[in-house]
Amino acid sequence: KRSSTSSVQQSPNSTMALRMMADKVFLNLSKTYQKSLAKDLMKLGLRYEDLMLESPMDMQETLELADKDFVTGRYRRQKRAFDLDVKHKNMLEYAPDVDQETYKQELYPLLCQIRARNQEIALLDQHKK
Repeated sequence: KRSSTSSVQQSPNSTMALRMMADKVFLNLSKTYQKSLAKDLMKLGLRYEDLMLESPMDMQETLELADKDFVTGRYRRQKRAFDLDVKHKNMLEYAPDVDQETYKQELYPLLCQIRARNQEIALLDQHKK
């Protein structure tokens, strides 16, 4: 007897082909987005990591454990970006030849370590529930 809800199953090859096509589309979209975002960040003299919110607990801990020079530089870049935005100025007008290292990752590896540790603690504490 056949059920009234027949499901359409795709072959593994077609599923893999669809996934590969989707991956290529997302890769191209992400590269375009990164270029667009990098232009905006360079106008304000910011790095991508400077946009990360400080409110989550793991981010607060990351900033406490990070190098003090990095935290100071992050704070100064944020203040300068706010000042430039209020004055409707562009960082590239003041320092056009400066490599701002827009996607340099100094904070993210430490943040990943803290999140992995917190996840491990949560998994170890599951037996108490």
